Amino acid sequence: DLINYFLIYSPDKNEEVRPFDGDFAKLMSRGDLRRYVVFDETPTFIKPFVEFDRSILGVFSKMDGEGKITCIDKDGISAFYDSFIRNTKLDFFNDTYKINRIKRDVVLGLVPKYYDSWMVDEGQKVGITFNPVDICPDNVAIKTHVLIFEGAGNILFKGSSCFKLLDVKEKYNTVTEFKQVEFGLKRNRLDNDKFSSFLDGVTKLIDKPSLVVCWKDVNGNDEGPGISSYAERVRNGLLERKVNPNMFSVTYYGASDNKSTNQYRDMRQIILCGDWSLPNTEAAKIRKAYGTKADSQDLKMWYFAQLITRIGIRKHIKGEVYTVLYTCDFEECFIDRLDSYFNKNKLIPISPMIHEDWKVKL
Repeated sequence: DLINYFLIYSPDKNEEVRPFDGDFAKLMSRGDLRRYVVFDETPTFIKPFVEFDRSILGVFSKMDGEGKITCIDKDGISAFYDSFIRNTKLDFFNDTYKINRIKRDVVLGLVPKYYDSWMVDEGQKVGITFNPVDICPDNVAIKTHVLIFEGAGNILFKGSSCFKLLDVKEKYNTVTEFKQVEFGLKRNRLDNDKFSSFLDGVTKLIDKPSLVVCWKDVNGNDEGPGISSYAERVRNGLLERKVNPNMFSVTYYGASDNKSTNQYRDMRQIILCGDWSLPNTEAAKIRKAYGTKADSQDLKMWYFAQLITRIGIRKHIKGEVYTVLYTCDFEECFIDRLDSYFNKNKLIPISPMIHEDWKVKL
């Protein structure tokens, strides 16, 4: 929406900077852009620029001479929007503020471009999403430099179509030991007795500052963003067992503090309580956003690399020893990849899965 105002640094004195019209190729080939665009950490939570109910497309539609439903012209789009959508509960943006009026104009200008794809979309909602890869359009010599600071970029940006990896020879100079612990818990059917027994075991493991990481929810009881009664239950259970509260912190997989924070840099070990993976849809979003070939296993590897480096490893004190305690439900090949990544500065390729279930007669 405001990308023109951020990127255009020295426009011609006689030329007013106009709002973005959706044409990245035209924008990024301008000669008056700022010389660097910097992303500090990789944005992975990318929200749609606008999203609305698919039924609204009827306002922007007409029947052509062949009986096909097509998009009306730009003047009609603005007129129909003003007549039927503006200042109603269906309005894309509240036009009280100038920025929202700019956003609305951007969307209305892009309706013809996205209309056909919206018409074949079977979802209830349609919309427009801008991704970082869009500022590096194909076959365009962009007039700026786009930098993404990402500590585990060699995992996440594998095979990127537009981002070149500038890596360092040795990321980590500490020693990271991996130790397995017994578990026995099922996320969808949590056994209270086994849970209590597991906490008894964790209590004995916290002999130095520890970050305890658990599932966000169990038994299918997701309470919404930022809320985890299960993490609170783990924390309270440890306190009830007289664990010194200054010796541990509890967070859950997927929490905002799993990356981009120094909050846990004084922790000496991390305890991973239960295997966890991101859905394939999240990997698909990353591939689309950055033009990479990263799959769900790459995304999981990247996520846990970020999570583990929340503890003292990030201080880069040569020779210091840190511990990763992981439950026995993690696949050993995944732990081997983490071990190699942290201790050998080497990323082991993922072996392709061989599916032979088709051989089994139904």
